[in-house]
Amino acid sequence: SGITLSPAGLADIIETILQGYQQEIHFGQTLAEGYCKILKGGTPETVAIFGHEIRQAAHHSAALGCNLANVLPPVLLTHNSRLLAAFQKTLAILLSKGDYLVKAPLEGLATLITPHDDTGQAYLELLQVVYDRPLSYNRCQYMGRLLPRAIQQLPALRRSTQIRQMTQLIRDDLNLVEPYLEGLSQGLNLLSADALQRFVDQARDALRNDPQAARRFVSLRSGHGREACRSLQTAVTLAGAQTRLNRYLQARTGQTGRVRPLSAIHMPLDRSVPGGVKSGTDGVPLYLPDAVDCFASRTDNTRLLNFLAKFEAGLLEFDTFTFDLERARDMGCLAGLPPAPTVKPADVKSDFSTFSQYFNNPRLALDLFTIFEHARIRVCLANAYPGLVRDGLPLFQDAMAQNESAMPPLFLDACYGVLALDLPIADDITRDPTASALIGDLVRHFSANDPPTMRVEHCAGLVTQCYEWIRQLLATGPGAPAPLSPPYRLPLQPDLIDATFRDADHQACLLKNRLKACGLKIYRGDLRQLLQHTAGRPTAEAIEKLVCRPPSAADAADTVYTPIPVVPSPADILGPTDLFDN
Repeated sequence: SGITLSPAGLADIIETILQGYQQEIHFGQTLAEGYCKILKGGTPETVAIFGHEIRQAAHHSAALGCNLANVLPPVLLTHNSRLLAAFQKTLAILLSKGDYLVKAPLEGLATLITPHDDTGQAYLELLQVVYDRPLSYNRCQYMGRLLPRAIQQLPALRRSTQIRQMTQLIRDDLNLVEPYLEGLSQGLNLLSADALQRFVDQARDALRNDPQAARRFVSLRSGHGREACRSLQTAVTLAGAQTRLNRYLQARTGQTGRVRPLSAIHMPLDRSVPGGVKSGTDGVPLYLPDAVDCFASRTDNTRLLNFLAKFEAGLLEFDTFTFDLERARDMGCLAGLPPAPTVKPADVKSDFSTFSQYFNNPRLALDLFTIFEHARIRVCLANAYPGLVRDGLPLFQDAMAQNESAMPPLFLDACYGVLALDLPIADDITRDPTASALIGDLVRHFSANDPPTMRVEHCAGLVTQCYEWIRQLLATGPGAPAPLSPPYRLPLQPDLIDATFRDADHQACLLKNRLKACGLKIYRGDLRQLLQHTAGRPTAEAIEKLVCRPPSAADAADTVYTPIPVVPSPADILGPTDLFDN
């Protein structure tokens, strides 16, 4: 664990666990697992606090001790004394109602505790306000079931604000819980923090005159409530713009029905993404935020949503997802990397995933890949759509500047600002000669590849060339390198790309091997894109256009797409109905 424990501290851990096992075997097991969590990221002080709290709980019951062994570690691992104090106060209030009440309200607390906001603190304070009053047994049970479920369903980016406004309302009247949750589902969830505060202030004023009218107002069942919500709403929803954005994307890329809400990604991203409006793509749909409320006017929020779609579409238009490791090797981009292992078609992953595994920190490699690739796409967009970059890029630059004004920029984010957003090196970075010089080196290497003509494989080459320099610089800092967090955008997400292209990669691998056995060379990245565009049923003629010869050393820098007459042709090898037969 890296923690130095005194003999007495170690003995205390062992004794506490043994007592847990003696009291109830499942309690002992859960307690041991809780200590494992604490030891991984805690300190001797947090270990001691954990043991003390568990022993106090065990005096009540093994069930309570078991609950705390599950819930307390994420609280302690924040090293936030204010959060711990709120937890202890909440626990005391819940215990005053009865041990039976503790489990349900606190069960989902761990998912609400993040380093990016104070949602966990807000939720604990909500529980204090709800339960620190006379309540019947049935009402306690009902609220214990309702609140955790309802809070989990709130959008993560607004959850803390919405919880705090709920707390304000129910401090005045607990009967406003259900109307408020109904109002959130009907449109209050789209209000900005300031707008929701103003709406709640109006509701509290109404409560003093007519509690029934206040409940109708909060639930948006009254015309007065609906009008107040509409007048305060500045957020723009993707649902209202999806049809228009789909038409735009079809006109620009030829792909239809490809704009989806970010909430439609039903799998965890490869790491926690810091809060804020984000867009991304896995190579097929564009994922845009469900709602945008970054600005005080609907016009500005609509503008941001449009630019998120237009910039993200650049990854589709300029062939980010045709990335092919074999082509990168043929181009001479991956000098020094070992050859790719042979894998069965059923085990094939995207080349992004495979490429990242060549490095001892795959996420760092993918973050660098994101930086160079977003920089390449910016240059491509500037050449193809100069007005788009002139009008849209300042939005991303301003967001980066706001982040830097709030806290010193992290090195990877500073690299992103210079390369992908065309910003000067941040002042805090210029004070570090080593970091500043390294960013200058990255810019020079990027420019040396002639960005207007670069392919995505050149960006992989830049990662190969520069990775070790970055790793060594970041290794001098405390802890693991902070992950890249571009303004308004997600970094490349390999798990998401793998899931999206799994079937196409499998088909492409089968077809590529079949053609290779007949002497025809074709890149899997090109086949994958063709399969996507033809719903998995390309013609032999379309495949033939992708057949190429490996580039010679002399022309590798110019192209790897030199079509040549081949005999036999794909049409000779593949019948119209057996493209993927073994």
